[in-house]
Amino acid sequence: MYSAITDYIFAEFDFIFAEFDFIFAEFDFIFSELEIIIAQLDFTFSGHEFIFTVIAPLFGVGVY
Repeated sequence: MYSAITDYIFAEFDFIFAEFDFIFAEFDFIFSELEIIIAQLDFTFSGHEFIFTVIAPLFGVGVY
């Protein structure tokens, strides 16, 4: 009786940990996609050009 209950509990924990593994894999995928985008932007713009043309206008900072 107790063996079946403990087996069920451990199976539930295994399922929960598998869900966490899936979630972390999704985060890894998202971050790898962001790294690709950042690398493409870094290739397209040099550092200062990227800051002045993309980042600064987002915060309302203009280059005069």
